Amino acid sequence: MLATLKVKDPFDVAENAAGQARHLRALLANLRQRWAKEKSPEEIIRLALVAYNASSRAVRDGRSLLGVLSRLMWTAS
Repeated sequence: MLATLKVKDPFDVAENAAGQARHLRALLANLRQRWAKEKSPEEIIRLALVAYNASSRAVRDGRSLLGVLSRLMWTAS
């Protein structure tokens, strides 16, 4: 994953932040491509944030946003 994000040193804060920004940008692009006709831009951003925090696989496989968010909230408590 680090190589895909072009992060050589994960302990370099600037390099790591840039890699995570690339990751989020890629998630947004993929979700826009897939859901542009069915979901609003706000919903796509929410899905991208869920995918970033939970699992892009959960969003890609079509699990509900509410289910993923409730699981996140349960594990955070």
